[in-house]
Amino acid sequence: MLLSAGMFFELYDLLFSAYIAPTLVKSGLLAPTSSSFFGLAGVAGFIAALFSGLFVGTLVCGFLSDRYGRRTVFVGSLLWYTVANVIVAAQTDAYGLNIWRMISGVGLGVEMVTIGAYLSEMAPKNLRG
Repeated sequence: MLLSAGMFFELYDLLFSAYIAPTLVKSGLLAPTSSSFFGLAGVAGFIAALFSGLFVGTLVCGFLSDRYGRRTVFVGSLLWYTVANVIVAAQTDAYGLNIWRMISGVGLGVEMVTIGAYLSEMAPKNLRG
């Protein structure tokens, strides 16, 4: 059940950016466009923050579940992701929003890698691969 909940929130988080961005623009927290190539105050910066965190989480932290165990790392990444998203909800400017969105993405990236490995290990050997 915990893996299913983690997978649900993982997919939900990836998909809700398109739905929440217009509201963040209306509220004045984000701009509809970026002011420069690396502008963080626009919708593109908001989306890039998540995917940057996902990249870091999957690339740098993927080995953690091999070293410390799938369950331990999964629960830790789920807690990381939850706490970071609560902090994301409290942000009042675009820079804080994007920084915490990226930190949240790191936890989500670790979770993605761990869920895949954990589910494949739970499957019977003849059904793996």
